Amino acid sequence: MNIKPFDNFKVLDGYHCQTNSFAKIYDFYNSPLSEDMMLGIGSGMGFIYWHQKGTLPFMGGRDNNKNFHIDLGERTGVVIGKKSTSSAA
Repeated sequence: MNIKPFDNFKVLDGYHCQTNSFAKIYDFYNSPLSEDMMLGIGSGMGFIYWHQKGTLPFMGGRDNNKNFHIDLGERTGVVIGKKSTSSAA
């Protein structure tokens, strides 16, 4: 089987399946955003390093995987829908 890419659809290397998929779609519609930019806009990841005098350093992080696509769409003015099914077919 020979799979051909869609016309005018660039093949982009990526770091994460979700952000890379969105990067390809945004690029296709002439609104290129890097995966790093999408993580920031969609609040996809957070990190804190805090070292208060006399205490051990604190490092923490969080993710926003559940609402990432909603936040990304709202903050870029793009309607992003999500469909899921429980059907094996």
